[in-house]
Amino acid sequence: MAKKNDGPEIGIVIGSKSDLPLVKKVEDVFSFFSVRWEITIASAHRTPEDAASYASGAANRGIKVIHRRGRSFRRTSRSCGS
Repeated sequence: MAKKNDGPEIGIVIGSKSDLPLVKKVEDVFSFFSVRWEITIASAHRTPEDAASYASGAANRGIKVIHRRGRSFRRTSRSCGS
């Protein structure tokens, strides 16, 4: 039997605290649909190590989608070429 993951399914990454009001509105939507989620602050420009660390550990914590303010990335089993 698979272990149940009670952690977040969606991770939202914002670049600074000033972006919090923009993403806080999703709380109502995610709560309505019972989606587990989290917000983290990690700027790819100012703190690239933090952003990379968050992204690399997301799958192990059960996160299926990482949404960066403005873009989203879905974890898939296929690799994509550039």
